[in-house]
Amino acid sequence: MRHNAYHILLVSLFALAGCGGNGSGQSSDAGSGSGALPGLISASGGATNPEARYVISGQVTGLMPGQSLTLDNLSSLGTDSVQVTGNGSFQFQNREAAGAPVNIRLGALPDGETCQITNGQGTVSTHNDNSLIIACTDRPAQTFQVGGVVNGLDGVLELQLNGADTTVIQGDGNFVMNRSLYDQATYDITVASQPVGQTCTVNHAEGTVQSADVHSIGITCEDNQPVSFSVGGSIEGLRGTLVLQNRASGGQPLTGFVASGPFTLSAPVQEGAPYDVTIVQQPVGQICTITNPGGTMGHTEVSDITVSCAAGPTYTVSVRVLIGFTMKGVVVLQNNNSDDIRVTGDGGTFNFPTQLGVGATYNVTIKQVSPGLQCNKVRNGSGVITGNVSNIEVACVAAVTNVSAPSSR
Repeated sequence: MRHNAYHILLVSLFALAGCGGNGSGQSSDAGSGSGALPGLISASGGATNPEARYVISGQVTGLMPGQSLTLDNLSSLGTDSVQVTGNGSFQFQNREAAGAPVNIRLGALPDGETCQITNGQGTVSTHNDNSLIIACTDRPAQTFQVGGVVNGLDGVLELQLNGADTTVIQGDGNFVMNRSLYDQATYDITVASQPVGQTCTVNHAEGTVQSADVHSIGITCEDNQPVSFSVGGSIEGLRGTLVLQNRASGGQPLTGFVASGPFTLSAPVQEGAPYDVTIVQQPVGQICTITNPGGTMGHTEVSDITVSCAAGPTYTVSVRVLIGFTMKGVVVLQNNNSDDIRVTGDGGTFNFPTQLGVGATYNVTIKQVSPGLQCNKVRNGSGVITGNVSNIEVACVAAVTNVSAPSSR
């Protein structure tokens, strides 16, 4: 015998409670007493006993081996779902009162099959109607697109269908989700990832496919109010004063640091704006380098910038002493009020004992001159170390003694 293309699923509602002669209103199985009232889906009818509660039940036929079908009853008690994993009888869990609304929907469909509902809406009645029919066919199920229109998008928006199946949208206009749905399947469109600097909302996000493509979903995107986040990270090995600055977007205020550890620049940066942290002043005697100095501000603070400081090279400060005669005496010079050198004899070039690092200052002065000598001011005697210093000069000569002429009489 040839099987019909559509298998019939007849659903009947059996009374689980009735009004017995004892008037207690307690539930009883259908047919177990003369007071049991059958309940089923119907467009009309009412309950003769408001205490009675009924179970929606039926039979499933036509499911292929290994397939399953999910049915949802959207009733006044909430969504009542039942998963059918094989042919035979089934029932919903919730017991419904006579007159309660009943709204049967298809949930998950069996793969490769199409199911249709006839008379799936109405109310629980008290007379035998048996009008709910779900027919499934084993021919390939038709699917329908789910989509709509996007307005105001300036960036990349990611949407999800029923919590999965991500679709990427990069501009305004019509859109369609990557996955299509079967007839009577439910859909729920949500935002998986917002575009940078914008917030998008979904209108008409939920619904049920009704034998046609869905084009009613509307997505509106608007620019966010500017939000700023801090820029910082950590400093390692600092032994002096380090000055940093974010030079992006015209430059930001200078921020000085004197110790290792976490750091934050004084000025925050707006979301979506660039940042570029640079060293304005190195610590004396050290060289610092920056890792991850720049980028574009995202949705949270920047804390991955690393400043590493280590001892830098040192340089010699030397002074050339010019003597116009064989000196009989001593000239004492000093750098930064210490680090003395003694000059005797015919002069020459002399190095101060202590070398200085990059950024250090030097200031060479005359500390002591022996009687009978006269030294001019120090030439090129001060500055900042950038390398070896060799242009400092001091010239000394014999002191001039005033001699009075003899008086005439």
